[in-house]
Amino acid sequence: MTTQPNMVDILLVEDDPTDQLLLQQAVETNQIGNTLICCSNGVDAQAHLTATNHNIGLIILDWHMPIMDGQSFLGWVKNQPKLSKIPLIVLTNSNDPLDIETAYEMGASSYIAKPVTLEKLVHAVKTIEDYWLSIVTLPRNRGQKP
Repeated sequence: MTTQPNMVDILLVEDDPTDQLLLQQAVETNQIGNTLICCSNGVDAQAHLTATNHNIGLIILDWHMPIMDGQSFLGWVKNQPKLSKIPLIVLTNSNDPLDIETAYEMGASSYIAKPVTLEKLVHAVKTIEDYWLSIVTLPRNRGQKP
C-alpha cells in the first residue's frame, strides 16, 4: 500500500554547516519531496516561525547550539499554542542521559543520536520520512503562523 506523504515543510534547526549539508544530502538521496528549511539556531528558527506564513509540519532540532540552544527552543515551541502540535525530533551528537530525559520531559517527539556515517544518516532520514511524513496522521492546522 502506498501512502501520500504529508506535504509539509521540514524545519531543520542546526548550527553546524557541515551537518546541515549532510542532512540536505540525505533528504535529496531519499528523494523526499518536502521542502527543507534550515536555520542556524533557535533565534533564527523563532524568527522564521513568527515572521512568515509557513507550512512547517516537522521540526528537526540540534540540542547543543549557540545563541539559543535546543532546550530553550523546544520550550518555546511547546509554549506556542499554534506550534506545540508540530512533531519535533531532536537529532544531536549527545547521548547524555540527562539530555535525553530532558528532551522527552519537555515534549520532544523523538530523540535520535546523529549517525556517524552518511549511509547511516541517509537511513535515519528515510526512517524519519517514512514514519513522520508517510505513516503518521498529523493534526490539522499544525504549524501555521501563530
